[in-house]
Amino acid sequence: MRKKGSIFILLMVVATLLLLSGCAAQEKNIEETQPTVELEKMDVFTTLYAQYDFSTKIGGEHVNVIKMIPPGVSPHDYEPTPKDIAALVNGDLFVYNGAGLEGWVEKVIENLEGKDLKIVNASEHIDLIEGSHQHHDEDGDEHDEDGDEHEEHGDEDEHELAMDPHVWLDPMNALKQAEEIKNALVELDAANANDYEANYQALKEQLIALDNQYKEELKNVKRKEFFVSHAAFGYLAKKYDLTQQSISGIIPADEPSPSELAEIIDHAKELNIKYILLDPRDVTKISEMVASEIGAKTALINPAGNVSKEQIEKGIDYIKIMKMNLDTLKMALNE
Repeated sequence: MRKKGSIFILLMVVATLLLLSGCAAQEKNIEETQPTVELEKMDVFTTLYAQYDFSTKIGGEHVNVIKMIPPGVSPHDYEPTPKDIAALVNGDLFVYNGAGLEGWVEKVIENLEGKDLKIVNASEHIDLIEGSHQHHDEDGDEHDEDGDEHEEHGDEDEHELAMDPHVWLDPMNALKQAEEIKNALVELDAANANDYEANYQALKEQLIALDNQYKEELKNVKRKEFFVSHAAFGYLAKKYDLTQQSISGIIPADEPSPSELAEIIDHAKELNIKYILLDPRDVTKISEMVASEIGAKTALINPAGNVSKEQIEKGIDYIKIMKMNLDTLKMALNE
């Protein structure tokens, strides 16, 4: 009797194990057949590379960031195509620099009224500085430094040239733009607010460190003046007590008249300038001629408005660009 009882118990244990194993296998098969659900990302459209970089870092895995300006194209030359606008209409967030840089944006925004798209002017809460240049048209008429015209021209051109839009080249202005982006993402996607805040804080630390590095490494340079191909570095110069001298104006095509060019060359000679710093997307014959005339070398300095496809593939970002610019500035200011 004891032997038969033992066998019976053993059979019951085996049956139970087989039953449990079968249930587990069935549960596993059910899990394996369930479709994988990918979380839908928000589509964030930006114009400039700097804001593209900030949006990518702050949004992280929750966003799909699209830079509207193609790689290598100057932001001053870009105009959106109908295809670009059609894609933008279906987006969730549109971040543009503002301050007059994107001359086309106001008309586009008018056409987007009523669409389910949040729009952020990243320079809205930044104190703008006036453009320190004179604009010449084909007849030689000019705008003075206050943006007033000596001859009547369109209001749109006057507005575009009145203020310097290159605000992001001051790291603390870049931080303000990053905060605008973070706030917009939190508003659109409160469920992931903690992620956006954490990513923003990490970027904030990097930007503050970058600002401190600029302060430290530029405080004892030999000279304060630097010459650039076009006037994109006014905010940077103001922040770090430097003086920007430019060959062309806020817009690269805003070239000096022959008499002004002669004055620029004379001034560069007086200052014994050793480097002319060129925007890699706007290397002009005039800038190279000035360098040749005064016996100066040329070096590249990147306004971070856009980058090339190769740079993107190599993992360039705003912080790296600004550190390379710092090295270039130190070289030019200590020569």
